[in-house]
Amino acid sequence: MNTITSGRNKVISPGKRNPYRSQAMIGLIMILPTFIFLGVFKYYPAIIAFFYSLTKWDGFSDPKFIGLNNFVKLFQDEVFLQSLKNVSVWTIVYCIQCIVPPLIAAELIFHLRSKKKQYFYRVLLIIPMVVPEIVNQLIWQLIYDGDIGMVNQFLRAVGLGGVAQDWLGNPHTAMAALMCMNFPWIHAFNMLIFYAGLQSIPGEVLESATMDGLGAFGKIRKMHLPFLIGQMKIALILAIIACLQNVTAPLVMTSGGPGYATYVPALHMYLAAFSNSNFGYACAMAIVLFVIVMFLTMISNRLKSQTDYEA
Repeated sequence: MNTITSGRNKVISPGKRNPYRSQAMIGLIMILPTFIFLGVFKYYPAIIAFFYSLTKWDGFSDPKFIGLNNFVKLFQDEVFLQSLKNVSVWTIVYCIQCIVPPLIAAELIFHLRSKKKQYFYRVLLIIPMVVPEIVNQLIWQLIYDGDIGMVNQFLRAVGLGGVAQDWLGNPHTAMAALMCMNFPWIHAFNMLIFYAGLQSIPGEVLESATMDGLGAFGKIRKMHLPFLIGQMKIALILAIIACLQNVTAPLVMTSGGPGYATYVPALHMYLAAFSNSNFGYACAMAIVLFVIVMFLTMISNRLKSQTDYEA
C-alpha cells in the first residue's frame, strides 16, 4: 500500500517523484513552441478564413456579414466553374506524371548492379531540384516562345515548320503546353520515395522470386508495385494538393489566358483578393478548395485501405 508500481514494473515510493512523468513534462514543454507556431501561423489563418468567407471584406474596412452569399455566387461564377474544369484535367495528368515517370526512373536505378552508378544517377536527377520553380517556369516560357522557342526551332529543323505556333498564345494548346512542362516529368522527390521503398523490400523476398523463375517485369508487377502502394498514395496526395494550389505557373506564363484557357481556382482566388480586393470571396474559394482536397485525400486513403485488406 506504500509503494507505487510504474509502467515498467519498477517500484516507486510515495515520497519520490515519478521520473517518467517528469521526462514527459519536459518533452511537452520542449515541443510546446512548435505547437504554438503551428496554431498561430497554420491553424488560426485557416479558421479565420472560414469566418471571412461569410463576409464582404476588402481587406481594410470592417467585414460585413453576408452569410453564404459568397458560396452561392461562387457556384454561379462561370469563370470559377471553367477554372475547376481546367484544374481537373491538369490534376489527372499531373498525378500520372508524378507517379509513372519517377517510378520508372526508380526501377531503372534500382536494377543497376553498381552502387556507384546508382548514387551517380540519383544525384543527377536530384540536381534540378536546386533550380527555383519560378526560374524553371521562365525557362519553359522561352522554350514555348513562338519566334525563338526551342520547340518551334526543332519543328522547323525537321521540316514541320507548319506546325510551329505560339504555344502559350493559342487557347487550344496553352493548357497542354503547361501540362507538358518539365518533360520528362521525373519528379526527384517522388523518385527518391519510390527508390527508398524498393530498397526496403527484404532481400530474401527478392531471392525467392528469382528462384521461382520471375523475370524483371514479373518482379515489378507481383512484388515491387504491392510494396510501393504506400509511397504511391503519398505521391498521389501530394500531387493533388500541389496541382490544386498551383498558381505561379499560370500566373507567370499565361496570366490565365488566352481568355480563360489556363485559368485555375488558385489563380482566380489570388486575383479576386489582390487585384479586386474581394478577400471575402477569395476566402470562400479557399474553403471550397480545402473541402475538395480533403475529399480527394479521403478517397485516396479509402482506396489504400481496401488495397491493403485485399492483399
